[in-house]
Amino acid sequence: MFESRIKLLQDSLVDHEIDGLLITSSYNIAYLTGIHAFSLEEREARIIVSKHNIYLFTDARYTQMVKEFAPFVSLIEISGDNPFSKAALEILVKDKIKQLGFEEENISYKEAADLEEKYVDIDFIPIEEAVENIRIVKDSDEIEKIRKACTLSDRGFDFIIKHLKPGATELEIKTLLENFIRSEGGEISFASIVAFGKNAAIPHHLSTKDQRLKANDCVLLDFGAKVDGYCSDMTRTVFVGKPTDKFKKMYLATKEAQEVAMDYLSTHMKKGFEIKKAQELANSHLKTKGFPNIPHAIGHGVGLQVHELPYVSPYADDDLVPGMVITNEPGVYIPNQYGVRIEDTVLITQNGVEVLTKSPKNLIVI
Repeated sequence: MFESRIKLLQDSLVDHEIDGLLITSSYNIAYLTGIHAFSLEEREARIIVSKHNIYLFTDARYTQMVKEFAPFVSLIEISGDNPFSKAALEILVKDKIKQLGFEEENISYKEAADLEEKYVDIDFIPIEEAVENIRIVKDSDEIEKIRKACTLSDRGFDFIIKHLKPGATELEIKTLLENFIRSEGGEISFASIVAFGKNAAIPHHLSTKDQRLKANDCVLLDFGAKVDGYCSDMTRTVFVGKPTDKFKKMYLATKEAQEVAMDYLSTHMKKGFEIKKAQELANSHLKTKGFPNIPHAIGHGVGLQVHELPYVSPYADDDLVPGMVITNEPGVYIPNQYGVRIEDTVLITQNGVEVLTKSPKNLIVI
């Protein structure tokens, strides 16, 4: 499995007109090796892929892990006596790498400048999304992990709605939800969004310890679980108390907008399909119901990261092909009143789409 991913990347070097690629993204290292332990913030590991070899550079803390879980890579242990700059130069000379690509979205200007200063005989070429373009289509193993993450999200939703009682704070609900996901063996895909009442009109509201749930409040829950390194993403909006007719109309319009977009996404195999039209159709439906356009992209890819390729927006021109996993998440937001968002994680299939998050979408009133 990992060897086939590496081969696809090696084959792509010719298209990028480079002899090798320096990989610094921890997500991309995990994709190529299966090792998810490297820090996202620190340079604990790097990979150099050449046309026929793959080298993983890391320190002694990870030596045994790499040997056990990624025996198909050539491990190069770095240390104070053998820093990355020295060890990498030996590989560049050995594999006759003259044009070295680097991940332009993951490496800082200073890091790139330092490399160019150290390796004056190497041409450094910024490369965009070389590994990400391979990650965009999930294999069966990845899809199974995403399914498990979605199932855990559904269980999290079942758990948390039982705790939505007047007096609870946004932060309490957020903590309970995230602790449940962790207690069930998962991780969180991202910092959960829990928004009560008028806060739900802020699409990326930061939950607080001061905002308490009141009778006749809506509750927006946007969260995801991560299982074996793979994410899910789901949003549900429920109501505590007695919803107004305006809120019910707003909720129904959002639900219908998602259905309109989903119906169109399911036609991705037909000639003339344009991914951006999913949002156009959802916005058109909302307009007929008297609500504004969705102020954010209606979807995005999901995998090792909760936001990755492909993009599903009014500006997207990607194709959808079987094996991609995306979200479908229309939202309606009325400042200082309410917000409604309904989001699912969706698998693109040969025959249409499969919704992987199964929590109910009819309005739940508590």
